[in-house]
Amino acid sequence: MNPATTADAERLRSLSGEGRRDGRTRFAQLAPGMRALVTALVLVVMLVVVVTMLVAGRNKLHRLLATTNQHGADFDKTCGSVEVTGDQTFLENYVSCVTIEGNLRIQLIEYNETQPLVGLPNLIQVTGYVIIYQLSYLRTLRHLLPRLAVIRGRELFHGYSLVIYGNIFLQEPNLWNLTHVLSGAVRVEKNLCSGPPNRWDLLSPSPALNVVQDYGLCIYPMCEEQRDCANVTTALHTYCTTHGGCYQGPQCHEECVGGCHALHDPDACVACRNYRDGHTCVPECSRSAANKVHHLDYRCIRENECAKEPWKVEREVGPQGTERLVCVRCNDNCYGTCRGTKVTTANLGRQLRKCQQLKGNLEIIVSGGANLMQQLEENLGQLKVVTGYLKVYGCDTLFSLNFLSNLEKIGGEDLVHGRYALYVLDNEKLRELWDWEHRNHSLEITRGMLFFQYNPSLCRGLIRELAIRAQVTQADRVHVSHAEDSAPCYTSDLEVRCIPLKHGRLEVFWKYHYHGRDYRFVIGYYLYYREAPEKVTLYQGRDACNDNMVWERVFREYERDKECVVGVDNLKPYTQYAVYVDVYYIDAVKNASRSSIQYITTQVGKPSPVRELKATSQKGTSAQFLSWREPAVPNGPLKVYEVKYGRLKLSRPHLQPEGRDVCVDSKDEPQNKTRPSVHDGGEENKVTRCCACPGSAASLSKEDRRFDHQFDVHFETFMWQSLLCKRDSDDNENKSMPASVSLSKPPAQRLNYSTAGEALRNVSDITPMVASAGTASTAAKEQNIPRQRKRRSTVHQSAETQVRTDKHMSDKQRKEEEKKNKYKKVEHEECEISADTNGDTAAVCDVKKITTNNTRVTLMGLSYFTQYRVWVRACHSEGSDCSDWSVLDVTTPADMSIYKIKNFKVKQRKINETKWSATKSDAISSNSTPRAAAQTGTTLLLSWDPPMVPMEHILAYIIEYQLEQTSKVGAAYHFLVYLCIPYNVMAFSLFL
Repeated sequence: MNPATTADAERLRSLSGEGRRDGRTRFAQLAPGMRALVTALVLVVMLVVVVTMLVAGRNKLHRLLATTNQHGADFDKTCGSVEVTGDQTFLENYVSCVTIEGNLRIQLIEYNETQPLVGLPNLIQVTGYVIIYQLSYLRTLRHLLPRLAVIRGRELFHGYSLVIYGNIFLQEPNLWNLTHVLSGAVRVEKNLCSGPPNRWDLLSPSPALNVVQDYGLCIYPMCEEQRDCANVTTALHTYCTTHGGCYQGPQCHEECVGGCHALHDPDACVACRNYRDGHTCVPECSRSAANKVHHLDYRCIRENECAKEPWKVEREVGPQGTERLVCVRCNDNCYGTCRGTKVTTANLGRQLRKCQQLKGNLEIIVSGGANLMQQLEENLGQLKVVTGYLKVYGCDTLFSLNFLSNLEKIGGEDLVHGRYALYVLDNEKLRELWDWEHRNHSLEITRGMLFFQYNPSLCRGLIRELAIRAQVTQADRVHVSHAEDSAPCYTSDLEVRCIPLKHGRLEVFWKYHYHGRDYRFVIGYYLYYREAPEKVTLYQGRDACNDNMVWERVFREYERDKECVVGVDNLKPYTQYAVYVDVYYIDAVKNASRSSIQYITTQVGKPSPVRELKATSQKGTSAQFLSWREPAVPNGPLKVYEVKYGRLKLSRPHLQPEGRDVCVDSKDEPQNKTRPSVHDGGEENKVTRCCACPGSAASLSKEDRRFDHQFDVHFETFMWQSLLCKRDSDDNENKSMPASVSLSKPPAQRLNYSTAGEALRNVSDITPMVASAGTASTAAKEQNIPRQRKRRSTVHQSAETQVRTDKHMSDKQRKEEEKKNKYKKVEHEECEISADTNGDTAAVCDVKKITTNNTRVTLMGLSYFTQYRVWVRACHSEGSDCSDWSVLDVTTPADMSIYKIKNFKVKQRKINETKWSATKSDAISSNSTPRAAAQTGTTLLLSWDPPMVPMEHILAYIIEYQLEQTSKVGAAYHFLVYLCIPYNVMAFSLFL
């Protein structure tokens, strides 16, 4: 050791020792009070340091608790979608799951009470939906999902994020620790109990969409029903009751859901409201650090973690309007690359969909199967590059290799037998390689040779054409066996002409000249046709198994030097078809003919009826606004819609059947059951004040009527209100007088007279009845309650009823009457018999016809309160190629202003007087009454003209007049008397 260094060290130690001795000496020299103060300050500083260290340790412990639960499960332990059906023991595979990135379905399990219940004790959140369906004998969910706190609802089940359905023994459906359902509604139905009131509405963000069915079998404390139970604060800072569940308290950070382990700390949340970045809950993922992207709407990951199958990074606009990166799931082959594989009948290469570059070799060996060619086209249609070799062998049903329609390059990095890049072996039905006419690119074979052997249906010329297009021109690079010499090579030199006819018929013409050695080598022709909305190739979607289903065919025998005509029937109207003709030879012919594919569209056909024909009206007008939807099957372009409408002729027997008189009250004659009454008379017909009507339950939708229990309660309430609601019409005339006195007669004593004279003679019967109630009237007068009484009488045409006839009219009146009766004389109108949609026939008059190009039209000039029949049909041209009529019956709204009584006149005379004094009133409406004062003992002659409406609309006239009587004690009484006059009476004599 260096002596200088040793001396320096000794000097430093001596100096430090002297410093410590000096410090102790100075502390000892302090006054006793000062020494105590210094000691206290030192202790405070030490205490602060210790507290700081404890708080830091506590937060660290909380973070540890947030990342590791009581069962030792890691916070980052995530599982995919979980579906357990039939056996609860399958849940044991997921007991360590803390987060399910997907959906949770537990269904159709029969629990055995002797068997221990298996649950998911560590599960905290589910990103999708949760379904608990038909768990027999399960009485509570408390132990099945004890820690489930958050259902995110990123994927919904029919609009619901939580479904608890069909658990008939479930008494406690509440998920106790569940505090948040972030998206979607809740459906709790067909369980023994639905849970405490409002529990699910407080959880769900869409409480109006919740469906909660309550059978009233829940047994909870009263405080749970009233929601005033004492809350228990848990270690997660949530407030809970015994049955009402838990709710997060305000002490947790705003980014927390499900509770928290520490107050106001975003690092100690049970789960995150928006996103979790590491162990911190944040509203958005920040791109400033390590290029974070949003994943599954709940956590942030690095961009390179997302860039792997089956995920990829995309840009989207976030809720704040800013662009952000998201990690989204894509279909197979997000990046267009895939690995080499073998396509077989059992595995048709579905994993290769959207694959554009196959790294490796592609081998195809298929034999049969439903829609084989179509599936291969869907799975391999986008493949462009095969880096190795392409091998097609043992495919006894393939007609073509055109399912590889986009194949551009065969790299040949690996070769069959070290020599061949394209290897085609033993394909019995193979007739075509590629359809070069419809390909936009050629085929490049970078390295290797071509091999074709034992393909008896393949023309050698097609192999030669492939070699030229692939630039494999050397003879030693193409191996072709002698089997390829047996198949004929077709040329498209046959001309075909197609003519479409009506009723779905198509005629095809052609003429063929055989230039071979012997015309007997020609057997006949096959005419092929199929629907082709778009251009098709000869073997597209076609293989040996479905050849007859893809192309329909018609055989025609060969006739030498004659034009052939073949008709095809039962084709769809206005549909494009592909047609070609193939000449059929014996096997010895090597050069064959077929036509090119012709496309022809059949003629238009009869369209289907128009749909959803409906009519609406506008208040204050008789016009009808018709609208409809175009036919579901137009069978061609529609150029015009034809609309007809006419007034339904409803005869009076239809409105008033034979033997029925609207002026007869059947309630007053219960024994006469052969003459029912249209209008009820007596006390029941008075205008009364009813109790408030409940809302109509018919306005609820079918879904509500089926599932909403509140509808059932509403319906029962509606029914009981209609049964038990007290109506003032039963006793409104008695409530102002003592209960022992009543002016109403029993139903059998109500006024109902068969003749007008009988009614008039019995008007005086009212006076004694009123006089007998004098004492009661006095009491009523003292109470200052007005007294009024209504009676209804019926009057029939009799000798005292004067009917106006033509002989009482002047010429001027007769002309005016004929002008007014133009609506009544319908028997001379031109009518036709029409049937509605139910087959019921009726006469329709004044039929008018209009045409339009739109799916709506307005019918003007209609009469008020009249029933019309409307017909609508669609046509390809006016009057031809039309659909069946769609029929609709509509009734125009009523306008009471047109029912005004015209020229109402009142003539009066006193008894023993012959002079009449006439008064005339203006036009009155149907529900108003002119006032004319007259004294007792006066005869009134009433006359009027009918309203300007069709006669069949008038059933009767109602005359109302008021009588005033004074009792012995001076009390005044008013009586309203109704008289019902038949419709054909327009004058009436009234004796007062």
